Amino acid sequence: MDSRGERERVDERLREVIGSGRERSRGAESISHIPFLGWWWCGLQRVLMSDGPGRCIAAFLTFLSASVFEGWCLLSS
Repeated sequence: MDSRGERERVDERLREVIGSGRERSRGAESISHIPFLGWWWCGLQRVLMSDGPGRCIAAFLTFLSASVFEGWCLLSS
């Protein structure tokens, strides 16, 4: 395999990764106008994307906060 073909595959994969990062950040931008919720969501996303020990706790808190939010939406409707 020549280096040009390999370089093109790497460039294509890099474009895919950058594109998926933009899609993820778009969700955080949509709720960032809500002061506390935007701060909470952006911080949680940062921990979830890291490799630190807080990842499991952050995943649980994400599930818990989503469940509470869903329950609140169901009760308020």
